[in-house]
Amino acid sequence: MRAQPVVTDAVVEGEYQITMQLRFVDALSLAGGLQPTAGDEAVIQRPLAGGGEETISVDLAKLLETGDLSVNVLIQGGDVIHVRERLVETIYVVGEVTRAGAFVKPPKHDVRVSQVLAWAGGPMKTAKLSDGRLVRYNATGGRDEVPLNIKDIFNGKAEDVFVRPNDILFIPGSTIKTLGFGVLSAIPGTIASIPYMIPY
Repeated sequence: MRAQPVVTDAVVEGEYQITMQLRFVDALSLAGGLQPTAGDEAVIQRPLAGGGEETISVDLAKLLETGDLSVNVLIQGGDVIHVRERLVETIYVVGEVTRAGAFVKPPKHDVRVSQVLAWAGGPMKTAKLSDGRLVRYNATGGRDEVPLNIKDIFNGKAEDVFVRPNDILFIPGSTIKTLGFGVLSAIPGTIASIPYMIPY
């Protein structure tokens, strides 16, 4: 019995002969396992005897992280497995920091303002730490600005808030204070193409 190619950007592609009963995890092992870019969902396309096909979703997080074997489905001849790539989530840091830019948020990790600022090499001496801003775009496309006193965060006097994907951490200073916040709307488009990868 022959299985169709395991087609995906997250494992090694190939076509595999079924000589014994295989389950989903077995098929992943044959394909060399998941790559770091793999997302949390896989889809099995299964041809039906009468024509057409059935689509089966597999929750990879449920299977591999919690060990829930109920989603470790049996693989049949002709199945095509797609493992979807994880979407890249980016956070932006601009202003009086050592290394401004776009930073890729580690998957499944919550990050706070102090961590993101550390990614950017920390504030420069000219930074106005009491006048930081966290710029966030809401569901309607509008822009919300959250005032941040970075000095108080460092001293434990203010909450070290969580940063979401696509947020912009803005640290003003004497050299850029005349620019205003209007430039922030153009930032994602100008620096998103060269994100820094954060190790985790």
